[in-house]
Amino acid sequence: MTKMDHIGKITDSDSPLFADDNADLKDFAVSNDEQAPITAGLFRLEAGKPITNTCTYKKLELVIDGELQIADKSDDTVTARTGDLLY
Repeated sequence: MTKMDHIGKITDSDSPLFADDNADLKDFAVSNDEQAPITAGLFRLEAGKPITNTCTYKKLELVIDGELQIADKSDDTVTARTGDLLY
């Protein structure tokens, strides 16, 4: 059985803001699995100017607090609220 990794208190971590100082992103764990790699991190977006982010990998987003409007390449928009999961 593979040993489980545990990284505590990631929500207490400060990350530098970017994109007009209303967003931050920090990765906390990266797997060593070459066939199915996975990265875990946190993304925070405060109210302010919208940002554009092009994602080249599959991901999920869980809205912990507030509301997030996200659009795909075809301009279909989804509004996610606290507790919603996007993938």
